[in-house]
Amino acid sequence: MQRKKLVVIIHGSKTPEPSLVLFKPLFARFYAYFGIEAGPDLWLEPLRSVFATTGAEVMVFSWSGGTSWFAVHRAARDLQQLLRTRSEDDIVLFGQSLGGSIAERVAQDVFLPVRRVIAVVTPHSRFMKKLPSHVEHINLYSPSDNYLRFASNILYVGAGATSVPWARNISLPGLRHSDFIYNREIEVNGTKRRLFDFYKDLVA
Repeated sequence: MQRKKLVVIIHGSKTPEPSLVLFKPLFARFYAYFGIEAGPDLWLEPLRSVFATTGAEVMVFSWSGGTSWFAVHRAARDLQQLLRTRSEDDIVLFGQSLGGSIAERVAQDVFLPVRRVIAVVTPHSRFMKKLPSHVEHINLYSPSDNYLRFASNILYVGAGATSVPWARNISLPGLRHSDFIYNREIEVNGTKRRLFDFYKDLVA
């Protein structure tokens, strides 16, 4: 019997648009400096369509997008409860930015059949807990992503990290934080390809 597989896409935090006109230029400079963009997550449906070509069922998990650890913990708890109602044999969690933090928390639940976590530009602590041995951990980052370094050190009070010692770390040089949500051309091991196709190979 063929094993049933579920891929869950988890978006990152919601980048706020300032409500007061006075602050818009300041926020615009901040976002431009760190290479982040405000606005709706228009990348989710195109990525879902690419992942669906693997034959797996693909689900987009929506959460508040808050930047507090309370919001991340609550989202992880909600996703755990949702996945416990599923009947898949294998689950792959694909998390972007703080969505990767949610994925890593969910993967700690040894009663869920999570076999792989793909954390894309996710802030990490140098003291983070290792995932269970049956879970493959893939971490994507870029040396050009100054926002990831900034966010990691803010969230973990100076103990932030962009790579994970026991994970499969993949560096994609030249990409900034929001570049990871566009299906642009990248180069991996000397070969040019589309970013979403590269993601698809990781979840397959």
